[in-house]
Amino acid sequence: MRGASVRGASVRGASVRGASVRGASVRGASMRGASMRGASMRGASMRGASMRGASMRGASMRGASMRGASA
Repeated sequence: MRGASVRGASVRGASVRGASVRGASVRGASMRGASMRGASMRGASMRGASMRGASMRGASMRGASMRGASA
């Protein structure tokens, strides 16, 4: 999913455990309950995303933008 865009989409409960989603855009997406454990999310944009209940334990978030995201 490197560089993919799911901007504004609903990806509730999705799992990207251990995947590379580097540089992806999930701006404004609903990511409630999603699992991103151990994923590489470097440089990803999660601005304004709804992330209530999402799990990011062990995810690599260097350079990721989460401005305005809600948990």
